[in-house]
Amino acid sequence: MPDSLGHSVGAERFELLTRLAGNEDPFEMNVKKRATGTKEEPTLIPSLYDKRLIGCVC
Repeated sequence: MPDSLGHSVGAERFELLTRLAGNEDPFEMNVKKRATGTKEEPTLIPSLYDKRLIGCVC
């Protein structure tokens, strides 16, 4: 029986290919470590875009 990579498309295929390449978090969904949140030491959040929406899970 063939593996699922040959039959996958779209987001599922992207996820399988990035996991095979060694990236265990292809959609950047893991919890990020928080810094102090000051101007000197901000909490950096990676983004693919120039603008981003920031929220807090306090």
